[in-house]
Amino acid sequence: MDVRRFWMAAVLMAALGSSGAALGEGEIIERIVVDGNVRISAQALLSQIQIKEGDPFDEAALRKEFRRLWEMNLFDNITLEVRQGEKGKLVLWHVTDKPLVADVEYKDMKAFTATQLEEKLAEQKADIKRGSPLDYTRIRKAQETIEMLLGQKGYLDAEVKVDVKEVAPGQEAVTFRARQGGKTKIKKIDFSGNTVFRDRALKKMMKLTKEYGPLTWVGSKSLYHPGKFDEDARIIRQAYMDLGYLDVEVRPEVVEVLPGEKPSRSPEKAEKKRLKAEKALSDAAEKAARAERKDAARRAKREAEAKEREAKGKPPRDKKQKEARSREPRPPKKWIFATVPIQEGPQYRVGTTSSEGNKVFTDAEILARVPLQSGDVFNDSVVKNGLGRIQLDYGEQGYFYVTANQVVDRSPGH
Repeated sequence: MDVRRFWMAAVLMAALGSSGAALGEGEIIERIVVDGNVRISAQALLSQIQIKEGDPFDEAALRKEFRRLWEMNLFDNITLEVRQGEKGKLVLWHVTDKPLVADVEYKDMKAFTATQLEEKLAEQKADIKRGSPLDYTRIRKAQETIEMLLGQKGYLDAEVKVDVKEVAPGQEAVTFRARQGGKTKIKKIDFSGNTVFRDRALKKMMKLTKEYGPLTWVGSKSLYHPGKFDEDARIIRQAYMDLGYLDVEVRPEVVEVLPGEKPSRSPEKAEKKRLKAEKALSDAAEKAARAERKDAARRAKREAEAKEREAKGKPPRDKKQKEARSREPRPPKKWIFATVPIQEGPQYRVGTTSSEGNKVFTDAEILARVPLQSGDVFNDSVVKNGLGRIQLDYGEQGYFYVTANQVVDRSPGH
């Protein structure tokens, strides 16, 4: 990224009057001058400055005003200069306008159209608007957001570079260029430490993440993305808590990345694929050599025809030469094996239940909304649904700001 760094200039407090008098207290501001501005008028800028002509000269107040003006993000550079005038201080604001964004382009991003990217960047408050002041902080945020969006599409190795180029005085064009790389697909998901649910049941719980197979080869569920995995881990955790396993830990997945073709756990199959690949490579090299010999022969024939026409005084053929575009090889997919460690912990049952802080409803009425009896397996979702009903019932009585929370005293083994 071609980033030009602009540093906020230090406040220049120099007494440059002809008398050479030093800065002192008790003086007033004789005059305020703004220069260097192009896009913003001096009058508009002076209206934004809270310190006015005739105000007492206050060095601390000027520094504060300097910081406030800089944080408005309108200028590339601001310098404050103070001179000695005839009746007081002359305050000069030297500013340099920020360039405007003339155009925004997105290149080499096959996963999204430009319109889709602009909509998604706007949702993340990271969009770059044409005609707005150039803001490198916002550009970096847009760059990171695009990489995140490509990651959600399975391009975990995607890199986005930014080029900022001046197209006219005070106008810059911003170009985001992506190197997407290959997609990362999920070949296998395993779980370790689970005894309550089998692997198959846990996989069915996962809504956003699936193994690659006949039913998932189209779509994004077989593409690996850590954020989606985390959301599915939350669903699994909730399923355990609904069976009383309140201390369950669904730990981050351990990922084994295997680049290239879809992997096989069989060494025999892997060896066959290796030999097949070597033969295909040899055949491709031989085919390329034959094609190169044919191309050389065609080029020699065209050159001979051109020299013959030139010798006869004939003009060259007015025919566009079509250049053969060498197609870049598609980046290889990456396949992963993901293992999810689970620590289940003990199962809890309901001991005693009680309520406190309730005045509108009795204890019996409150507990009736949480249908769990002593000895039942604790169910976290039942408790949460009951708390929601309690809040709604209070709302119907006019208590709109009531809160209902659960406090669980864990006693394993009892």
